[in-house]
Amino acid sequence: MPWRGPVSDSAAEDLHHIVEVAKTWSGGGTDWSPAIQAGLHRMTGEDKAWQRADLVLITDGIADDLTPAVREALDAAPKAKVCG
Repeated sequence: MPWRGPVSDSAAEDLHHIVEVAKTWSGGGTDWSPAIQAGLHRMTGEDKAWQRADLVLITDGIADDLTPAVREALDAAPKAKVCG
């Protein structure tokens, strides 16, 4: 579930919150597919501002395999590069 908290006026406070969330470990088993699908959907949509965006997932790597639909979408994305 995406974080829908308030955005502070201070970039330092925002960065601190991001770091705190990143340090949280809930046991692994992350389902990457919904996050990747949502990112690709936004990046391939009509809004040109998102078409040059990067999709970055920071994870411990403990996750299920990507769904076939997400693998196909990544393969079809013209500039998709998976690292890690």
